[in-house]
Amino acid sequence: RREGRRAALVEQHRPNIFTAAVANIGPKDVVTVELRYQQTLRYDQGRFHLRFPMVVAPRYIPGPLTTASAGRTGSASAAKTARDATAITSSVVHPDAGPWNPVVLNIELDAGFPLAELHSPYHRLKVSDRRDGRASITLAAGAVAADRDFELVWMPQTGTAPVAGLFRETVGGDTYLLVMVLPPHADGAQDPPPRDAVFVIDRSGSMAGASIEQARLALKLALDRLRPDDRFNIIRFAGKHDSLFRGVRLADKLNVGRAKAFVSATKADGGTEMAPALRLALSGGRDSRRLRQVVFLTDGAVGNELQLLRDIESRLNGSRLFTIGIGSAPNSYFMRKAAEAGRGSFTYIGKLSEVAARMDGLFRKLERPAMTDLLTVWSLAANENSGVDTYPKLLPDLYHGEPLVVAVKLPGTAAPDSEDSLQITGILGGRQWRHKLALAGARAAQGISSFWARARIADLMDSLREGANPAIVRESVIATALRHNLVSRYTSLVAVAKQQARPADTPLARGKLPLNLPKGWDYDKVFGKHLLRAAQAQMEKAALRAAGGPAGGNSVILPQGATHALLNILLGILAVLAAAGILLWRRRAA
Repeated sequence: RREGRRAALVEQHRPNIFTAAVANIGPKDVVTVELRYQQTLRYDQGRFHLRFPMVVAPRYIPGPLTTASAGRTGSASAAKTARDATAITSSVVHPDAGPWNPVVLNIELDAGFPLAELHSPYHRLKVSDRRDGRASITLAAGAVAADRDFELVWMPQTGTAPVAGLFRETVGGDTYLLVMVLPPHADGAQDPPPRDAVFVIDRSGSMAGASIEQARLALKLALDRLRPDDRFNIIRFAGKHDSLFRGVRLADKLNVGRAKAFVSATKADGGTEMAPALRLALSGGRDSRRLRQVVFLTDGAVGNELQLLRDIESRLNGSRLFTIGIGSAPNSYFMRKAAEAGRGSFTYIGKLSEVAARMDGLFRKLERPAMTDLLTVWSLAANENSGVDTYPKLLPDLYHGEPLVVAVKLPGTAAPDSEDSLQITGILGGRQWRHKLALAGARAAQGISSFWARARIADLMDSLREGANPAIVRESVIATALRHNLVSRYTSLVAVAKQQARPADTPLARGKLPLNLPKGWDYDKVFGKHLLRAAQAQMEKAALRAAGGPAGGNSVILPQGATHALLNILLGILAVLAAAGILLWRRRAA
């Protein structure tokens, strides 16, 4: 940057938060930064899902922050919960200024099988050249504002859905495999045991508007699904938390009626102090005769994911945690990892019209036995079974409609022999289940090695929660990331142009691009009332001009506290007035 050359830097701050910095863009210049990445499709309830996040929602950071631009404040020490608070926080365009940051999508889909269904739940599509499982897809509106996640959903025609997939790639003499197996459904005639269900609902300021409506409706549907011999409780949280009952109660008509009234009265406002509510939900005693299930409804807009995941793992005590991501831009990484840590499953709800269908899919999982005790048994030539490196290391429980996906690096340099095989075993509905795959039948594919490397890095980073040596983890992550050209917490992508773009005597202006507020969020519930916008108007205009944003008005707000926003605003203004008074007094005294 100092040399006046164009440069781009891409850094990872969280597994799902990356920043891109571009240097030395001249007036009216256009600079293109091209990135390539891989993403695992989600397969659930017979449908494939491609989710493309287009906005990073403001994160709630517990604790006072040292910089004004660092974001939303809480009550604990921010240094302990999110040391990178400033890096993961950006200023936000006020909705009154209109959306900006346009995005254009062009998709070439090759599903590999005939399609019975193809749609996007949150954007209108224009589909052309649809044939033989292929389609060219664009957004019907052209360029759209980046204010919500994009999701593409497709479903195979009856009888063409895969029940198993095995893919292979050889890179640098190493052989990598990707295994996907869809277990059969358990016998639905079997009555599940009674349940202890604890529902946790996020009612913080970021949930205001459409999100809290979706959460309330989803929770009422879950209450209707309880049986008389089930027990339940509801916990709500924002800056503080409360519960409907002191403990779980039987799901009789009286208690369910009280619960529905409790849910209807739930309003969204305040901070996102998630940890105390999760601890309460996971602290109940366990009855061996009952399934204990915790259902967590939230947008996951927090910045202290590591602390929360540690809490879940240490307090689970036999419970299963199911997460429901609410809203247009949920924190998908946290929701997925929380469900993994809780040996449960996760679901997205992005708009009111899909609550019933998504909750029905969740009920199928809650009410049917999971496949447990999954193991992989390798049969390889030369007895090299001990050298097989698979991820995840501990196979998860699987619920109705979910596949098992495993990334593998085989030992040695030889391709799989005709006798080599993989057998997967598990317990489903109280019975032993087995499935065998011949490794020689694996189809050649690109990107399998990168998929394995990303899984390995994720496993290494997860080991930090279990007390692994940070220096050893860092060294292992760097070695894997460099070998496979991946961005990680410790490795970044940088591109530098050879020629100089800015003369040495030309000044350099800096700016941070603001983001849109996720669609459906209530600005004042998250950042405070109009008082702050009036007090910071001049600063906002300057920040937006530097970032090249929309002109005019009170358009940008540096994120403030979601818990006591108005109080923080008043204290800030009083501090400015006090400073001005002291300065005036000193001048007069002089």
